[in-house]
Amino acid sequence: GHRRNCVAYGILYAGSCLLANSPAGLALAASRLLGGISYSILFTSFESWLIAEAEACELPRGQLTHIFAASSCVYAFSAVVAGIVGHVVVELSPPSAEGGHNR
Repeated sequence: GHRRNCVAYGILYAGSCLLANSPAGLALAASRLLGGISYSILFTSFESWLIAEAEACELPRGQLTHIFAASSCVYAFSAVVAGIVGHVVVELSPPSAEGGHNR
């Protein structure tokens, strides 16, 4: 069940990304719906899969706590780095034809 949900996340999110490029309003609404469903799966299935696997491997609870703490730190750090990289890319990119940056 957990593995299937994680695969479903990938498929639904890919569908959301593909539909987001459409000019049709219904396709954009479907993209938002698929994106919402996939994010719900993202924030539940992977953690529950990890817990189930940790219990199956008889991993101590303390080690599982360290795994979740490390993943939270990595998520936060990667979000900060992505924001900085995005800002630098925008600042270094040439202005668009309309004038200014594409913001």
